[in-house]
Formats: sequence, structure tokens, C-alpha cells
Amino acid sequence: MGVQLPLLALLACLNIAERNRSSLLETTIRSPKEWLRELEVAVESERLKNRIAELLEEYRGRAEVPGFRRGHVPTEVMARRFGPALESAAVEEIVEQAMAEALEQNGLKTAASVRLADLEVTPEKSIRFRVSVEIIPQFELKPYLGMKLTRPVPSGFDAEFERRVQELRIKCATYRAVPRPVREDDFVVIDYVVSDAGREVERKQNVMVEMAAAETPAELKAALTGSVAGDERAADIPIPGTSRTASYRLTVRDVKERLLPELDEEFARDLGFSGLDALRKAINDDILADRERSAEEELRKQVTGRLLADHEFEPPASLVTAGLERLLARSGLPDSNEVRTKLEPLATRLARLDCIISRIAEREGITLSDEDIAEEARRLAGETGRSEEEIARVAGSDEFRQQALRERVLRFIIDKAEVSGTKAAQ
Repeated sequence: MGVQLPLLALLACLNIAERNRSSLLETTIRSPKEWLRELEVAVESERLKNRIAELLEEYRGRAEVPGFRRGHVPTEVMARRFGPALESAAVEEIVEQAMAEALEQNGLKTAASVRLADLEVTPEKSIRFRVSVEIIPQFELKPYLGMKLTRPVPSGFDAEFERRVQELRIKCATYRAVPRPVREDDFVVIDYVVSDAGREVERKQNVMVEMAAAETPAELKAALTGSVAGDERAADIPIPGTSRTASYRLTVRDVKERLLPELDEEFARDLGFSGLDALRKAINDDILADRERSAEEELRKQVTGRLLADHEFEPPASLVTAGLERLLARSGLPDSNEVRTKLEPLATRLARLDCIISRIAEREGITLSDEDIAEEARRLAGETGRSEEEIARVAGSDEFRQQALRERVLRFIIDKAEVSGTKAAQ
């Protein structure tokens, strides 16, 4: 019949076992950077010897050795036949445990994967290895509750209303070919061939260029101005994100002018509204909603600016690198040293911000449930116009969870802040 220990006695035994295991571990730690720790770990031979003996005993019942019944293989035969494989398994297990214990003993919370190096098992069965680990730097959290924030009070509602009406008219516009040279407000249908350093890199047909658009390169506007259908022109146009240019060969196919519809009841009904008043109300509501979102974004910018200004430290290199890769992928710019150099300061700021956010979340007990993640996915889908299915495909990533945590913490700080100004209104 087994003996049942009282709970306190059982916990005491467990604590003694933990102390005994920890006593077989020695750690030396270096801090070459505030986000980097290098640990030299030594595990005494007793721990490996004990684990090998345990594995030999565990495996004895399953081992099949000619000349012996299962479960009755002598220890020396087991050691000779299976010792090296079991020792390898024991070393792997102990190293993993020892790394976790060393990190816990030194209060280190990792920001990236742990790198193991110089693993050595001595003839006496002691284990030595080195570990490099990136951590969230230790820094003092400055006061962040009760921030004084200013909600922007936008003006120019009428101008914004007219701009949106004009955008709708442009979307519904028709285009008419005109038999004359290209003017500054025309639309030009072209074919083009792009060469970079003498090598063709792109060829397209029937591309419509808006001469008055801000994004149309000045070099392209200059080449097309005054041309007529059938003309061939050339232009050297800068390659975004670089100091180089690409050569464009242009063929003008057509010159067109834009015809805008009148703002009347028929126009409103064509857009699916009951009439002009309903269209005006919808535009008005959209402006107010957009201004409220813009005001909230401005409050978030004020909070993040204050957090970054109050907490100066160097973030872990791996967080900066990961952030830089994400920025590069989203930018659509070519991957070059020049582009990376331009994006690195932003990646560093975001990495530092996420370290701060994580510390605040830990202090305030802010966590995210699966429903919180789903709610953030729905919010993003509504704000960006992307489908919930598209958002859901990335919602399980660490990046998305960090983004959701950032939003939750910023909202927490804004809710506790002293905010002056008023909500968006006409």
C-alpha cells in the first residue's frame, strides 16, 4: 500500500528535487549588449549519469536482445548495446532542460530563438555548452497613465465634401477621343517598353496616362505633351527607391478628354441612392466616420511618440531585422542596400515600441484571447476594405498578435489619458 504525503510535504519534496537539480547546474553570464546575453553553462556529471541509468532501465523492458528474455537483459549488456544512443538522447534532453533553467534562474525572457554553441560532453559525463540569447532589454517603465493628449479638431468640411463629390463624378466619367495634340489635362493611351541598363524589363500596351495626376512622373509628362496619336517618344524616368533611371520607349495610341456627369438626381440614382439628398447624407456620414478614425489615429501617434521619447534603448537585432523584412515586403520597393538603409530607422522604432508595449501589457495584465484576435481581424477588415477571410489568413501569425496587442495597449492608455478637443463634427 502506497503512502500519501500531505500536500505541503509533497510540495516540499518537489522543491528539494528542484534545488537538487539546480545545484547540478553552473552558469556564467556575459552582457555584450543590452539586448544580448551569452551564457556558459556547465552541468555536473551526476545529472547525465543518472538520466542514462534511468533511460537504460526504461528501455530494458522493451529491448529485444538475442539470448535474453525481454526485461531481463543485464545492465552491462544494455549499456554496451544501447548506451551511445541513449546517452545522445539524454544529452539532448538535459541540454534543453538546462537552457530553460539557466534562462529562468537569470530572469531572462527571450525575444528570439536561443542559439546553442560549443556543446561538449567530457569523459566524466559532465556537459558544457554556450548559449546566445536575445532578450527584451531591461528598462524602467516611465509613467504612461494620465497622458495629456489633444484630439485634432479638423476644419474644411465643405471642401472635403466637394472633393468627395468630385471623386464620384470622376469615377462615373466618360472619355472621348480628340484629334489634337496632348494638353496638360488630357488622358493619353500609350504602349511602352522599359529598359534598364540596356536590358528590356517590361513591355505593356494600352496604358492610360493621366497627365494632371501627381503620381505621373514629370519626365513622362514632358515627353507626351504636344504629341498626337501615332507619335513615338522617349523618356528617362527615375526608378523609385534608387538613384538610377530607366529608359522608356513610348508610342501614343490615342488622346482623350474626360467628360464628367452633372451632379443631379439622375446621377444619384445611377449610384444606387434614392436621390441627391440621400447621396449627400451618405457622403456626410462617411466624412464624419473618416475624421473620427483619423482623430483616433492621431491620438495613437501621440501616445507612441511619448512612449518612444520616454524609453531610449537599443532593441534586439532580430526584432529589427524581422520588422525590416516586413516593411520591405509591404513597400513594394526593390530590395537594395539603399532601400534597407532608409527603412531601418522605422524598423528600429517599431521594434522598440513593441518591447515597450510588451512590458506595459505584462504590468497591466493585458492579454489577448482568440475572440480578441477575431475582433481585431473584423476591425481591420472594416477599416481596410479587405475581406475577413483575407485577414483571417494572417490572423494566426505572431506579427498579427503583436499588432493586436499594440492596439489593445494603446487603447488602454488613451482611455486613461486626459484628452482635450472634441469628436469630429461638421
